[in-house]
Amino acid sequence: MSSFLSSSDSSSDSDDSDSDSDESLLDLLFPYTGNLDPGLQALKDAELSSVGLPPGCAPKNFGRCRRVVGRTGNLNRNRAARLKDMLALRPREFRARYRMSIGTFTKLVNKVRAKLSAPFPKKGRAGGTVQPELQLAIALRWFAGGQMLDVAPLHGVAWNTAWVYVHRVMDAVNSTFNINFGTDVEELKRRAAEFFELSKSTVDGCVGALDGIVFKMKKPRRRDIGQGNVEENVGNYWCRKGFYGVAMQAIVDAKLRFLWLGGFAAGCTNDVHAFGMTQLAEALQKGILPAGFWLAGDEAYVCTDSLIVPYSSSSRVYATNASCDDFNFYLSRIRITVERAFGVLVGRWGIFWRPMLTTLPRVKSVIRCCCRLHNFIIDEEDRDSALPETHVHRRADGATVVDGGGSPVVWLNSFRCSRSLDGAVRNVGNRPRNQGRRSDLGGGLRDRLRDAVVAQGLCRPARRQAGGTVSGTVSGAPLR
Repeated sequence: MSSFLSSSDSSSDSDDSDSDSDESLLDLLFPYTGNLDPGLQALKDAELSSVGLPPGCAPKNFGRCRRVVGRTGNLNRNRAARLKDMLALRPREFRARYRMSIGTFTKLVNKVRAKLSAPFPKKGRAGGTVQPELQLAIALRWFAGGQMLDVAPLHGVAWNTAWVYVHRVMDAVNSTFNINFGTDVEELKRRAAEFFELSKSTVDGCVGALDGIVFKMKKPRRRDIGQGNVEENVGNYWCRKGFYGVAMQAIVDAKLRFLWLGGFAAGCTNDVHAFGMTQLAEALQKGILPAGFWLAGDEAYVCTDSLIVPYSSSSRVYATNASCDDFNFYLSRIRITVERAFGVLVGRWGIFWRPMLTTLPRVKSVIRCCCRLHNFIIDEEDRDSALPETHVHRRADGATVVDGGGSPVVWLNSFRCSRSLDGAVRNVGNRPRNQGRRSDLGGGLRDRLRDAVVAQGLCRPARRQAGGTVSGTVSGAPLR
């Protein structure tokens, strides 16, 4: 009987259990009433005697004083040693595990240390206090794509306790770091100068690149939806790509830092509607940006003097004016910045590689937290060492495609449009048709930007094939 009690009781060990409140299995099976069957009373008295207690001891005293024979105590997780081993990782291994360098990790934990040093809500922790470094490491490893059943024992905490620390880290990061789309003139000039350099001194005035992205998540619960400005249902979160998701709109700068996050909507919401429901869209219509400053977007948005989008491939002006295609190419050098930022964000945090198995409110908190961490890493580390060369177009043999000036060519669209020597526009590849769902409200600024590109004598560089020939010809003449 003693061995049965010992093995069963030892299986109830927990990282955050309070031993003072535990009761023996014998007390649960045979509650003490003071008038037990003689056989049962003798059995219980024998159990009490085995741990040095007098017969007839009340269950309350038995719980306080007992030490069951064969019981193994709470695990000594030795978190100090685990923290030492974590900080002793090689730089490359540390970055692969936590997605940042050890120096950046130290700066980050110092900024949120005060908010992570609050006492744990439960008593009786095994292994002592969980240091802020371990709390942050648990969250970063989970953001990086780790499974909590593996992350928790790696850092010396219980599985259910690790979730508490993940939520604490998310709240600390979201309350410490801000993402604000400032409209100060000096700040706008600095951003415009960065984009002007990025476009190789061709297009001036851009202060941000706008686009949307859909993050995968599990099927949302009914009680988590319908809390926004519009009536929603679960089916609205099923997007055209074949999964449940949350659509987010974002603006980034030339260094791939997020300047604004918003438009968190159901996965089926298109970009123009998701952005139109935000306060920033209303502010842009009221002229929040000074004259000459604008945002770059794709054809999903409506073109205004505050939001410049490419010329539609099916528009009449595009078909009659070859300079529109040239302008689209150089505008794409700026607009692709937001695509690169999304690529770095998703590539860095593996939690976005599969559906997030958490509630809808927590999904939004995870996205905001990862975007803030993304900005912090870029600010603290060398941008070139952290970003892959996903924006450079390469040939089949791996060689970089360059233009006439020797600069790498960035191809953004799934179709190509080039201009022949006689000025005629022709297609190279298939071009999608405009379904007429978007109309331009203004194009005066866009036309002036196009004229500036033409005045510099710039045009879309021709795509060169592996043999060195220019792809696409008209009557044997190479395309420009």
